[in-house]
Amino acid sequence: MTFAPRRVELPIAYQGDTFVAVFSWATIARFEEASGGSILDFAQRMATPGQSPRISDLGQLLLAALSEKHPELTLEHAMELVITPEGRAALGEGLAAAMPQAGDDGEAGNTPPANPRRPGAAKGSAGRKR
Repeated sequence: MTFAPRRVELPIAYQGDTFVAVFSWATIARFEEASGGSILDFAQRMATPGQSPRISDLGQLLLAALSEKHPELTLEHAMELVITPEGRAALGEGLAAAMPQAGDDGEAGNTPPANPRRPGAAKGSAGRKR
């Protein structure tokens, strides 16, 4: 099996320009480094009714996604884009695409079959801990 990290590029049109937001594991790492928080905590706040993500986290995530193609942009630029419908849509779609799903090997539609010898497999399977 080869490693193929998730990566999605999404255009954001704004005032006659088009910016490309790249969502990947590297984006998530840049966000976590800049925000000092976990992407999982951020995603949980987004998904929990009655809770809201911090505005600064929204801007930091979009800046992390934009920085690969647009290193000249600042947090202020990202904050302008995050309040647009296109910016919010890119955040939602990009985060969903970049986040790993349980049992996912990083490539959509390419989840490896279960290993019957792995711990936690069906009863009677021979497995060893690694």
